[in-house]
Amino acid sequence: MLNLDAVAARGARVALRAAERLVRYDELASLAHDRIKFLKQAGVTAEDRVLLRCRSTVGTVVNALALMQQGGAVLPVSAELPDHSLETVEKAFAPRWRVADDEVHRAGAVASSHGTSFAQALLSSGSSGRPKIVLRDAAHVEAGVRIFVGGLEIGESDRVLALVPLEHSFGFNSVMLGALTQGAQIVFPGSRHPRGIIDEIEANAISVFTAPPLFFDWMHRFAERSRPLAPVRVCVSVGDILTRAGHAAFVDKFGVELWQSYGASECGPALLNRSAGYVDETMALGETYPGVEVSLRTDAGTAPGEGETGEIVVRSAAVALGYLGEQDGGSRIVGREFFTGDLARYRGGLLQFAGRRKLLIARAGRKVDPAEIEQVLRSHPDVVDAAVRAIPGVGQQPLQALVVARHPISPEALIEMCSRSLPAHMVPRIIEFRESLPRDAAGKLRRDALGEA
Repeated sequence: MLNLDAVAARGARVALRAAERLVRYDELASLAHDRIKFLKQAGVTAEDRVLLRCRSTVGTVVNALALMQQGGAVLPVSAELPDHSLETVEKAFAPRWRVADDEVHRAGAVASSHGTSFAQALLSSGSSGRPKIVLRDAAHVEAGVRIFVGGLEIGESDRVLALVPLEHSFGFNSVMLGALTQGAQIVFPGSRHPRGIIDEIEANAISVFTAPPLFFDWMHRFAERSRPLAPVRVCVSVGDILTRAGHAAFVDKFGVELWQSYGASECGPALLNRSAGYVDETMALGETYPGVEVSLRTDAGTAPGEGETGEIVVRSAAVALGYLGEQDGGSRIVGREFFTGDLARYRGGLLQFAGRRKLLIARAGRKVDPAEIEQVLRSHPDVVDAAVRAIPGVGQQPLQALVVARHPISPEALIEMCSRSLPAHMVPRIIEFRESLPRDAAGKLRRDALGEA
């Protein structure tokens, strides 16, 4: 984990840039040491589990560094998490303390201490709607940070935009810890609107920023004109697969590199596409990060042939210890290997994402990936977001598309558009318009929260 002596050694370099203040590295270390004293006085020990409620603020970074230096186990969650969701997480994690901003409160755990063997817990995006908590020790966290900064070649001259929230595993480990270990500067945006982010990049000379693919799509759609982002060295898409059209439109409009990173809370970063290689209408998964091995396995445990589908298996020093509590069966950890539950195939030497095993829908004797249909729907210029699901019924389950549009569109027009791009068994027959769709901190669609059909 990041040591405060190493932070202090960076001296007067700017570590954090927020709307209200600039914080130097030596000042950040001093604030974290003061915070450790406060935590100890409140009764927090190195044996405790702590729920860290996160915002994109200096205070959250100080709390995170203090808790990691002190020891114990930290689970970052959003400060905006609703009370009922917070209660569910606490029941699963059993923390002794809640820490947020300048406050420390007792949580509901009965035991006075837990004597934990892990340093970090992360909420992973399982498909069941129940908390799926990933456990990592300090060595796993450090390995994941090394993998990320090595792949992106982050250095002390970089300014990293912290758009992905800190409660997300990528925001916490790759963005926050990755930047600080390299002496880079973290910039917290004052605006999260796509147009506002363009202004933030230019005003703060951002060289690296990460976001979900949907956000990059919104940026090129909402930008009023082509606008070269001169300070940017690289943008990195995380959380989902980029489409060929979305990638090309962003690069053409802004004139900057757009890479795609694939990984998970259970293993950290795994694959990075820096070359814009495509397979059909999506970006290929790319090459492995330094120190990572990726293979495909069939259900029989063998390697699939060219064009055949297998499960993505990741092996690295960053693979987590395992899970706490209930699992949804979509993924598993066996030793140093993480079986992702994601499917892929090699085509022409490129690795193509082929959907998530638990999300595939049976239609006309075939397996349908809803994400493939969603990509087609989002290609419509007036569709802002889309989700596809099966409607329970007699016989075959009809496909329903939930669509967010910025201008009125007829359902018939969307069905016809899908019919031109997709085989008949993949065309949604029911279109429902929504004001918004539920997405997590990294922009990943929360299919468990789509509501009743």
